[in-house]
Amino acid sequence: MNSDKELYEAKKALRRKILKLRGEIPESERRTKSEKIYGRLCREDAFINASVIFFFAGYGTEVRTDFMIEDAMKKGKKIALPKVVSDTEIEFYFINSPNDLAEGYKGIPEPHEKAEKALIDPELIVMPGLAFDHERNRTGYGRGYYDRYLAQLKGQTKSIAICFDEQILDTIPSEENDIKPDRIISDKRIIN
Repeated sequence: MNSDKELYEAKKALRRKILKLRGEIPESERRTKSEKIYGRLCREDAFINASVIFFFAGYGTEVRTDFMIEDAMKKGKKIALPKVVSDTEIEFYFINSPNDLAEGYKGIPEPHEKAEKALIDPELIVMPGLAFDHERNRTGYGRGYYDRYLAQLKGQTKSIAICFDEQILDTIPSEENDIKPDRIISDKRIIN
């Protein structure tokens, strides 16, 4: 890419393409694919060994995470979900059940106002994204929330992005400040 404008336009076109592709996956298939993704995630050492996991609430046509969050809680994991707190920032808050969520930023389920802020770094962060490639590059929705959040983490936090296989392309445009997840798990493969 020759300029910031070209990169911006390329990412914008990519987002439209992937949102359309993902939207064409029937709901019943999204559920089946989500279950396959969770089956793979559950076998990851980072998941097995983590006592604190930062997750996200799957929204719209994203990977369904509601049942994953419930099952992780049953396994004794302490779960926190993100809340948009400014135009540039997300913070994570602990939940005790999926009922601890309310409609938040752009209609996305977020922890209630009374939820306890997570003041510790997680052992694992399970993150969304729109598009990924074989080099673990990730394109989100364009706000940079996760890139900024991951950049401030200290210690040994592992990051795993989960997505449908349709969201993985050979290559996607990326920038220096785009932070790659340690792994990408889809319904068909794991990219290390």
